Amino acid sequence: MWVAIKKPRKGTAMWSINWALGILGMSLSFVLIVGNLWGLVEKGLRVKFFKPADFQ
Repeated sequence: MWVAIKKPRKGTAMWSINWALGILGMSLSFVLIVGNLWGLVEKGLRVKFFKPADFQ
């Protein structure tokens, strides 16, 4: 929201910091999603939708 209101000029230090923080945030989000999916695949998620163990 701050960037939309202030609109720092292109090429300034604040503009570079905003871009760097934006890219850092997006890359951290991507790494966390991939890491969690990798953990689920390695652990082996067992899901039984049609034959739950509790109901016999």
